Amino acid sequence: MSFGEYTNINIAPQVGYSWNKYFTLGGGISYNYYEDTRYDQKINYAGLHIYGRAYPIDYLTVYVQPELHRRWGSIRGYPSEDNVFACLLLGAGAVIPMPKGNVTITFYYDVLQNRYTPHGNKIGYSVGYNFRF
Repeated sequence: MSFGEYTNINIAPQVGYSWNKYFTLGGGISYNYYEDTRYDQKINYAGLHIYGRAYPIDYLTVYVQPELHRRWGSIRGYPSEDNVFACLLLGAGAVIPMPKGNVTITFYYDVLQNRYTPHGNKIGYSVGYNFRF
């Protein structure tokens, strides 16, 4: 989250299942809200995604996440285009073992680069905790 002239709120819960010590599959939903007061811009994104993680060696993960988003909002008080589009995140990261699970730090990039992507033309990152039951 960030607030000010440029506000960004992102909520993206996800749930997955580890099939074995090498593969995890899951999915989730997302909602992003962007507001830029300099341009009177307010944009919303709602999305669905699935993801897969592979753990080829200890402490390393590779990541793929196809997404489908809907975008709507306003720019300078006028409605912006209402779009549905896809993103494809590819990435890799580290796995840090903990007593009841692990912390995963992943760096990713949207390789499709649709002009409306909420991920921008930059490397993103996520930090998560995987619970072990």
